[in-house]
Amino acid sequence: AAKAAGIPVQSLEFGIGKDINAIEPELDGVVKQVVTTPEKLAEHMVELIKLACKDKKPCEVVGEVATANDPITNAGFDAVDAVPDVNVVQRIPSQYDPAVFVKGLTDVLATKPNVDVVFAAADFGAIAAVDPIKAAGKQDQILILGNGASRPGVAAVKDGSIFGTIGTWPFKMGEATGTAAVQAVNGDSTDPKGVDGLSLNEPLLITKENVDQVTAEW
Repeated sequence: AAKAAGIPVQSLEFGIGKDINAIEPELDGVVKQVVTTPEKLAEHMVELIKLACKDKKPCEVVGEVATANDPITNAGFDAVDAVPDVNVVQRIPSQYDPAVFVKGLTDVLATKPNVDVVFAAADFGAIAAVDPIKAAGKQDQILILGNGASRPGVAAVKDGSIFGTIGTWPFKMGEATGTAAVQAVNGDSTDPKGVDGLSLNEPLLITKENVDQVTAEW
């Protein structure tokens, strides 16, 4: 309908079409996509978890997912399940609510004594996980991972509260989308190539070794 009306369509964060992992535009009339795909995020989750599990064989991982069947947060743990010597022993659905995640994590820590890594769906969940892990006396056993490279998340990596996080770049994603929108509205040629939002900056796997290189964008 937008195309018929001469209105260019763009997408930001997720693509428009059937394939949630498509970076390139799938539909005629979509002039630009600047997206984060579950497939790319899963690749980075696997690499960060492998770093945290480096000295732990086998390595038990507890992960936060948005819902039991959410394709985005579950994709990463599906990929982690395929890594030798790394076992996802529990997924905690939280709908991105840190309080729900902490409640589930407290229950898991009481029943699974050998957890090595806790991976939160966002930095805020990772930061919230610090206290229950300390309360269980497992702060020296469990490494905490976040996602997003938020300002609080980057600060938590710097002070050692959490082991690491994954970079996301919302300002640069918005900038790329806004530039394409201005071009489209002005009738200028818009590069139709899709943009992987995770590739717009680095480092992507953020730990204490490289956290000083990161400028958080949210």
